[in-house]
Amino acid sequence: MNKQYHAIDIMKYISSIMVIIVHTSPLLPYSEFGNFVVINILGRFAVPFFFISSGFFVSMKSREDPAYFRKYIVSLIKTYMFWSILYIPCGYQWLQNNMDIPYFLYPLALLLGFLYLGTYYHLWYMPALIFSLLVVEWYTKQHRHRPLLSIAFILFCIGSLETYYGIVTVSPVQAVIDNYMTVFFTTRNGLFFGLFFVACGYYLSKQERWLHVEHKKLWLSFCLLILMAEAYILNQTDTLNFNFLIMLAPCTIFLFLCLRDLSINWSIDYRRLRSYSELYYFTHAFFLVLIPMVLDVFHAEEIFEEQGWLRFFSVMLCTHVLTWLIYEWKQRTKKAIRS
Repeated sequence: MNKQYHAIDIMKYISSIMVIIVHTSPLLPYSEFGNFVVINILGRFAVPFFFISSGFFVSMKSREDPAYFRKYIVSLIKTYMFWSILYIPCGYQWLQNNMDIPYFLYPLALLLGFLYLGTYYHLWYMPALIFSLLVVEWYTKQHRHRPLLSIAFILFCIGSLETYYGIVTVSPVQAVIDNYMTVFFTTRNGLFFGLFFVACGYYLSKQERWLHVEHKKLWLSFCLLILMAEAYILNQTDTLNFNFLIMLAPCTIFLFLCLRDLSINWSIDYRRLRSYSELYYFTHAFFLVLIPMVLDVFHAEEIFEEQGWLRFFSVMLCTHVLTWLIYEWKQRTKKAIRS
């Protein structure tokens, strides 16, 4: 893979910051509308972009090295297990605050969480990515790619029912959604969410002529306008959450196509940027728990809850410092091993 996709690296870094923004709501309580736009429109691009990027690069590298896919999946599983273990105390606290179950069932709940959503809520991305990659890789080795895209998009639309809950007025359908949510909490998982975007990434890695769409920026702008209208309408309804927006699909695809074909040669350490993107994602949730705990010692926890700007900048600063420390430690360890 000789071509460098620096624009995608930069967008992945921005997306990792957007994840922190989504989890801290920095514009609350200053502007409810502004917070809605940032969190439920702009912020929703981050995770789909991660999925598409992963599918794109795994597909390309697997064609160059047949052994790459297996090694990458093993690496993902190891990474997921490492962070899942570190987040067990946070998951334990979440269970105490949100689930009315006996203490002796906590280990089982954490095990089920590990298999489905992660031991803490932001880790859901990892089992979703692993599942999606395994399904797409298996399917595309035996069948044509386009049917999978159609199936995955139908599943994505089914998953979006949790966001479209207030619009779907058919009682039996709502009853099915209610029963599903009681058991599984969300449809934001590998089957209903990640599969479509990973499949798109695989397909976009192919060099088919039609994928070099003319006027990509115009199409992106057009789809973004529809996305904003979709989000505005849904905001007036009784949604269960804003995890799914149908127009995220074409918007993220056109955004990825624009960045895929954009040449950037800024003087940046892109390898560091990629590592920072990953570490931001994994580490920031620690500080969503630790900072309020520290402030509570000084009876000032309400500052974190009420001041959105402080919440974001404190989490962002601590995340960046920890990320820098981890990255530098890894680099020094690698140098020591080589020498």
